Amino acid sequence: MPRDFIHIFITDDHEMARFALTTWIEADTTSPTVSVVGTASRGSDTVKEASNPEIDLFVLDIDLPDMTGLEVTKRLRENSCRASILCMSGSHLASVQDVIGSGANGFVSKEESHVVFLEGIRWIAENPDAVWLSPHWHRQSMKSDRALAQTHLTPAEQTVLRHIRLSNKEIAEKLDLSDSTIKNHLSSIYQKLGISSRREAAEVALRLGVIPSR
Repeated sequence: MPRDFIHIFITDDHEMARFALTTWIEADTTSPTVSVVGTASRGSDTVKEASNPEIDLFVLDIDLPDMTGLEVTKRLRENSCRASILCMSGSHLASVQDVIGSGANGFVSKEESHVVFLEGIRWIAENPDAVWLSPHWHRQSMKSDRALAQTHLTPAEQTVLRHIRLSNKEIAEKLDLSDSTIKNHLSSIYQKLGISSRREAAEVALRLGVIPSR
């Protein structure tokens, strides 16, 4: 059954950004009505709202002063937060895979229009089990997927390549695999890409758009 109201909580360390987002939302008359029930400038203050039943959707900036938006998302999910989560970023350094992998329901670029932003909020609120990407991040995801397909890496190897900046142990823990399995995947990746080191693998991943530039 369609909802009448969508209550959101905005987290951004810039007061102007919080004000702009709130103004966009309050000026919109499209149904269902979207309203801001709270804001924060720090991730730690946002995590405290994990069990707040009044919140339907968290809108989180990726870059926060005390922790990243991805860390906030993970903490919210660890605290059994049932609200949807929309991450946003004003840079091109983020990774779609990392955002969605952290437990977020969507990802929007701050370069998008307020129309796209509100569209994302409503879509995610009505489809909490699906993933929504704004046009900017959708294009980036499609581009990296096409580039990866041309490498002939298996899905498992592609996943390892997306985490190439982590140590073998960290990748193994993140993917719930053994260290030996990660080593085998890396050996296959090196062979298929015609390279011989982790540094070269990271350079290829960066060129393919699989990982963000630092």
